[in-house]
Amino acid sequence: MLLSDELIYVGDLFVDKLWRVGEIMSPEFSFAMYGIGLNSYIDFGKPNESRVCDENCNQAPKEVVFGFNDDFYWSTALQGIAFGNTEYNGFALDSPTQSYSYAIFDTGSPHLTLPDYIYDKVLNKLIEVSGEQVFYTKDGITFVDCFQVGQMLPIYLMVNQHWLQVDPYDYVWDVENDGSTCILMMVQHKYDFFILGQPIFQGYYTHHNLDYVTIGFTPLVGSGKDLP
Repeated sequence: MLLSDELIYVGDLFVDKLWRVGEIMSPEFSFAMYGIGLNSYIDFGKPNESRVCDENCNQAPKEVVFGFNDDFYWSTALQGIAFGNTEYNGFALDSPTQSYSYAIFDTGSPHLTLPDYIYDKVLNKLIEVSGEQVFYTKDGITFVDCFQVGQMLPIYLMVNQHWLQVDPYDYVWDVENDGSTCILMMVQHKYDFFILGQPIFQGYYTHHNLDYVTIGFTPLVGSGKDLP
């Protein structure tokens, strides 16, 4: 997928540099994103097990590991979306050109970015299953009544045959932190791929391994997230 004809020089990754000079034992890093308004962390080198297992842990928490395409991005196949649970209220995310949708994981993006062809379908289904909540869109931003967030349902995204959970407080942002203005952290663009930004990372410990080109997802302690 060619997005630009311009050649871009990419320098050393910070984590690679740390590894090569012996500051960490392996080229790995992990994000712990606890949600909007809360402190989040990045751990270089081996994962910090205290993020996913408290003093009462008797066994290793469940982890789902995704492999990625051999390209410039952390990219993979996005196959489906469900609302509220993974059994009902869902549909496949086929693209117009293939039987799955190309998706890029990007912690630098604050949104879930959807292609134009699917955005309205996803938004309308979310409104329907949330009890016909009131949404309106202006200048590409979808607004929602802050007091309705508690009635909204989790969104589940199927990646490589596994579901990841995105809770309402992950995909709705209280702009002024006073309940006056809330926006949906889902936007649309004209390209035929998804960008899975911070909402999909929140509540998970995401372990990136550069040797194997994988990301492991494990629920953070106290997040209430699951890996159905």
